[in-house]
Amino acid sequence: MGDKLLCINGNRACMDYGKNVFSCRKCRLDRFEAVMRAGSGEDMSPPCSAVTSHSPDMAKPLEFDRMMQQLMALSAFRCAGEMKLRGVHVHPSEANSLNYPLIPCTYQFMEDATKILIPGLFEFAQLTFPDFALLSHADKWMVIRNYEKILHCVDSERRTRERFGKRSFHVFGTYTSFMSLDIGEHFFSDCPDRRNLATAAK
Repeated sequence: MGDKLLCINGNRACMDYGKNVFSCRKCRLDRFEAVMRAGSGEDMSPPCSAVTSHSPDMAKPLEFDRMMQQLMALSAFRCAGEMKLRGVHVHPSEANSLNYPLIPCTYQFMEDATKILIPGLFEFAQLTFPDFALLSHADKWMVIRNYEKILHCVDSERRTRERFGKRSFHVFGTYTSFMSLDIGEHFFSDCPDRRNLATAAK
């Protein structure tokens, strides 16, 4: 996709060094692709004929199992963290089996829950993808920033279907809270900045 765009300066001199970001979409996409290749350990060299076709297939179950284990650990971390916000102290090892009641999601609770999710994602990426540790601090943040909302939405949809079914009007707002049409107007009840509340609610 990046090769169809052009740098706005024509020479990739569009870096904002204060914010450590590129100003144009072309260079942002190029850098993002480079970071993802580095993070996945992608080998751009021609395939070696000496490597058998069975090796990658044998590694896949192990990699998948490791990823699922870390995803379960991330879920337990999120659950325990959010329950602590609610005044209930739960050890992460017990979080996945906890039969906890869901509460209506609000702006501030989602904000606080996101502060739990982000450090959890750093740990998840570090343990699941060893090459993540090789990235610079800025590139680690770029990866987490780009994928935090994606993971949050995908995981929320998956858990919503498991808990409420496909045709439910409920959806997980955070790991232990839900949103629905009948309580939507209360989402901003604890928003600290209410200047644009009416516009945001629409």
